[in-house]
Amino acid sequence: MSSDRVEIDPEGIMRSGDGILTAAQVIQREITAFQGELAAYGEPWGTDDVGSLIGMVYGVISDLAFETYAGNTDEIGQIGGLTRRMGENYVETESGNRTDLNSYKQALGGG
Repeated sequence: MSSDRVEIDPEGIMRSGDGILTAAQVIQREITAFQGELAAYGEPWGTDDVGSLIGMVYGVISDLAFETYAGNTDEIGQIGGLTRRMGENYVETESGNRTDLNSYKQALGGG
């Protein structure tokens, strides 16, 4: 027999949001560390004509890649924040519903 009842775990939703935020922070730290590692290599392609072309292409691709990583990481963090807020909204709504129902109960002489 199936149940039509839906149960929501606001605290679980908030924990999930916090986990997503933490993941975004870890990703950002890893990206920063990776950028530092790459910078430590300097320009291993050299300064001749071919090396200069490689360096120019590398710079453009690297900049675009790291901008994309940063944008994606920011969006992951925003999703985490919004997920946490959704859990908080459930808690606030449930609290408001409880308060309203108790008020109605008292107004009707039930409590």
